[in-house]
Amino acid sequence: MSPTDPKTTDSHTRPGPESPDDYATLRRMVRSAGLLKPQPAYYTWKSFITLGPFVLAYYLAVTVNNIALLALSAVLVGITAAQVGLLGHDIGHRQVVHDRSIRHALSLLIANLLLGVSYTWWTTKHNKHHSSPNQVGEDPDVNFATLAFSSSQTHHRSTISKAFIAIQAYLFPVMLLAQSLNMRFHTIQHLRRGVAPYRNWEVISLLAHYVMYILVLTQVGGVFPAIMFAAIHHAVLGVYNGLVFAPNHKGMLMLEPGERMDFLREQVLTARNVRPNPLIDFIYGGLNYQIEHHLFQDMPRNRLHEVRPMVQKFCADLGIPYEEVGFRQAYVAIARHLHDIGAPLRETDLAMPEDS
Repeated sequence: MSPTDPKTTDSHTRPGPESPDDYATLRRMVRSAGLLKPQPAYYTWKSFITLGPFVLAYYLAVTVNNIALLALSAVLVGITAAQVGLLGHDIGHRQVVHDRSIRHALSLLIANLLLGVSYTWWTTKHNKHHSSPNQVGEDPDVNFATLAFSSSQTHHRSTISKAFIAIQAYLFPVMLLAQSLNMRFHTIQHLRRGVAPYRNWEVISLLAHYVMYILVLTQVGGVFPAIMFAAIHHAVLGVYNGLVFAPNHKGMLMLEPGERMDFLREQVLTARNVRPNPLIDFIYGGLNYQIEHHLFQDMPRNRLHEVRPMVQKFCADLGIPYEEVGFRQAYVAIARHLHDIGAPLRETDLAMPEDS
């Protein structure tokens, strides 16, 4: 299979032989090509064109006096907030700055103050995902009460959970509507547990966020417009965020508890790229190069397209399947995988007892 063939990786594929030295070799090649160097000019420009529209979307919300334009502004706030979140993702991965104190300050600004999400909660969760992608019981991104990405995850579930999993392919897009609110819920839980290392700063920045958000809602023309604005904003943000992150790993190789491979194969086989073009690169914030991002978490997003052919050739030489598909194929693969995992539960529910 050529590196860019749009074929789904066999969930039982375990290419070998494995060698931990393979990744070290690849990283040396990438470093020598200068692709891991900081990109301050790029991120300065990217920050302006990301934060500017975000502020303008809020400005539109508090200045229009038309319900249709208010709804449009809520859509724009949701879209631009997702883009701000992608910028925060890069900051968390040390792509923007390496200095720890500056990185923490920027994360407080982007995640807590502007988006209302605890950056230490997100960083902790996201680091676990990167260290154990698609591993049952370890990766928090495949650990949900009402979703299953491996047949082993359907065992020992409650009757209600199994009912949801049986039709999860249809429920998953609907669940994305509440993803933004779910992140806020986990933020509150995280801070209540007292495990946040910078809890006071996080609480202060989150309170400032809610004060500013409530002030916006008081300026949009009444209770109903305020509810409508908040509902549309969070729904659009949740769907956008979910549609960006879902193709990256859903429907790819799942690792059962205790099952591990060497770093290179584990990161490549559990990830999927969405075939790039300038629009896709912008919409996905570079996360469509998911394989390269997982291999080089600290690589600035504007260099991912340069390392992609190097990774493709390296994987081809080692016989490691490299999954890259169009964006439509990615979502079809997700839906098919969720549908297949839920099939045994649907068959069980529909099975009729035999006549005695």
